[in-house]
Amino acid sequence: VILATSDGREHLAQAKEIFASGKPVYIDKPFAADLKDVVRIVDAGKKAKAKFFATSCVRYMSGCRDARKGEMGPIRGAFVWSQESFEPHHSDYFWYAIHGAEPLFTIMGTGCEKVTCFAGPDGDMITGLWKDGRQGVMHGMRWTKPGSGYGAVIFTEKKGAVKVGGYSMESLAQEILKFFQTGVVPVDPDETVEIYAFLEAAAQSKRKGGAPVALADVLKEARCP
Repeated sequence: VILATSDGREHLAQAKEIFASGKPVYIDKPFAADLKDVVRIVDAGKKAKAKFFATSCVRYMSGCRDARKGEMGPIRGAFVWSQESFEPHHSDYFWYAIHGAEPLFTIMGTGCEKVTCFAGPDGDMITGLWKDGRQGVMHGMRWTKPGSGYGAVIFTEKKGAVKVGGYSMESLAQEILKFFQTGVVPVDPDETVEIYAFLEAAAQSKRKGGAPVALADVLKEARCP
């Protein structure tokens, strides 16, 4: 099943129904409207032993997967930019900034602990601090046209600064098809939870004028009844 309802508020109930059917499911963005539902969907999927994943097509931007595979050597940091827009019923960055967070985590891997966000009239600058001291930066731009303005600079020990760009709907479609055929989940749901925790921490940091917000704190809040 491809769950492509545009309103993330409906995804929890819909995902639970699909999980109960035993069918594998790809969940399109927005994964959910808030972090509580992100956690609930992932927990429900694990409880049902379901096969599921979610990601943005920008994860398959040229060079990102090469970095993840180690083909560029150790990754020291990354700067990613993407188009940004908001929808009032969803946590600020869940609606469209996911297209910047996905390639950032593809490059950097998991392990982000703290986030700061500074908002400007044309976009927001979000910086994540990883547990090993590395930094990953995402610049969300509101002045670009939808569907344009995606790219990254990957800072590597082996190749220096490597600029990559573009995105591939075809690559995402191939991954979904492969997943349906094999049952092998291409993106760990726990990574998806961390990505959305990163985005929620960014939204809270913005409301606090750029004060650092820990992912552990927003996840603790999301898991409260």
